[in-house]
Amino acid sequence: MKKVELVEAVAEKTGLTKADTTRAIDATFATIVEALSKGDKVPVVGFGTFAVSERAAREGHNPRTGAKVSIPARKAPTFKAGSALKEAVKLAEEVVANEGATQDQVDVAKTAVQNAIGALEEKEEKPEVNVDKTALKITIDYANELKDGGALEGVVPAVVKEFNDALAEAEALYANVNATEVQVKDSFDRLSKAIQMLEFKEGDKSALQNLVDATNALNKDNYTEESWAKVEAILGEANGVLADENAMQDEIDEVASKLQQAVEELEEASKVDKSILQGLVDRVEGTDSTKYIPSTWTAFANALEAANTVLSNENATQEEVDSAYSTLLRAYLSLRLTPDKSLLEGLIKEVESIDLAMYTAKSAKAVEKALKEANKVLADDEATEKEINTALANLENAKNSLVANSSNSTSSNNNSSNNNNQSSSSNNNSGTANSGSTTGNSNSGKLPQTGTAGVAGTLISGVIALLGGLGLSRKKNKK
Repeated sequence: MKKVELVEAVAEKTGLTKADTTRAIDATFATIVEALSKGDKVPVVGFGTFAVSERAAREGHNPRTGAKVSIPARKAPTFKAGSALKEAVKLAEEVVANEGATQDQVDVAKTAVQNAIGALEEKEEKPEVNVDKTALKITIDYANELKDGGALEGVVPAVVKEFNDALAEAEALYANVNATEVQVKDSFDRLSKAIQMLEFKEGDKSALQNLVDATNALNKDNYTEESWAKVEAILGEANGVLADENAMQDEIDEVASKLQQAVEELEEASKVDKSILQGLVDRVEGTDSTKYIPSTWTAFANALEAANTVLSNENATQEEVDSAYSTLLRAYLSLRLTPDKSLLEGLIKEVESIDLAMYTAKSAKAVEKALKEANKVLADDEATEKEINTALANLENAKNSLVANSSNSTSSNNNSSNNNNQSSSSNNNSGTANSGSTTGNSNSGKLPQTGTAGVAGTLISGVIALLGGLGLSRKKNKK
């Protein structure tokens, strides 16, 4: 086979141009020659080995005259075929020499030669030794701490999956004595990135769902085709986000904002219609003010008064009606239940009955501080459930951490006195407990149950029952 034929054959098999193939073949041969000139071997697994052999000085004969001549020592390039190639070539030679060979035999011999040539691949690199896995181990331990500590809770499923996969890979590589430095580094980078991604939490879709439900309840016949078409388009996006388990809060808030704006920009197709506003007023007018935090109730009461004013105004425009509806609905959806303070109140009474003089100054001071903060929260009509629970926990911890004065156990007279005092205190506490029980029964009629689930159910049913509206509000606070 001539070089031009070799180029054509390689170009056909590789899909390269003849020019590129020629350059590749020339570069291959040049590289082999350069290596041989340095005395290096060029082993090609499955094919053979190019090398340089040392030939000693010897006596030869002139092939033309037969006269003896002295041949000096020299170096000569050699090629030793690999076993796979030898066998393939031998098989091919036998087939060529066999005049009765079938086409199948020819094809088998051809395939054997091609496979031998195709086996020209580099030997696998020996595993690197003494690979430093310290950083990888520290990252693995930290990842497991995060996992055991509940850091994966609320994280979008896709991020959780990547984190678990990266951690499993890292643990396997750490246990693999043959792991290379490159593999360890790549695994470290992947696991580190997965840990950083844990900040992507699942978004709260409750407000968006309420908004979608209310929008679906609207009657498109009441609005212009153009304005309603915009609402429908964004409604499709919103449903897509609701169905996406990996949707994060930014995505949810963005589509909710777009949908709300589209609904607020709906254009009435005809006359002023107060029916939706009237329905909302009728629905929320009987709401019990004692059940809600004062600040949220004040905003709602003002919105309700403004809505009634619009209803009584015969000259009110549709824009004014829609605005009143939007304001009232937002205020209603923003109402927050008054948290139950009965447990905090009972604990305060219990702690106030304790004779702090019986305990060390440090522990008593901690109780006094916690008691002061608890009373402050108890008196705050705007206190949230979180603030109440925090005050309750702090006061309980301070009470449980009281340390008795050492002097109370050093004197028998003091002990006697203390026993009397404790007996008296026990009687007093009994009275306090009874009083607390009475207070608890009394409070059960004053303070509503805490939590937002009941409110959410009421709000959603109210929105749907009233056929939605134009001023829909997103719930900003996560449950």
